[in-house]
Amino acid sequence: MTKKDAPLPWTVTANSWQYTTIYDGNGDVVCRLDLEDWGVTEDNQDELEALQAQVAALIVAAANQSGGVSVPNGEHRGG
Repeated sequence: MTKKDAPLPWTVTANSWQYTTIYDGNGDVVCRLDLEDWGVTEDNQDELEALQAQVAALIVAAANQSGGVSVPNGEHRGG
């Protein structure tokens, strides 16, 4: 499996109610979180949107504080 650098800083963008995307310092997608994968319903949508934002923020903070990581090249998962 080929790896590539995912330069810092990573950032989070809430693309819609459903998707939140994490980008590396080059603007390349690291991952996309999709509420459809979380069992979203009308009853839990607001709660899951807030949780998804928190999870994305934690992922970005961990990467940025770690000094960087490598991700599988071309093996984007989700979304």
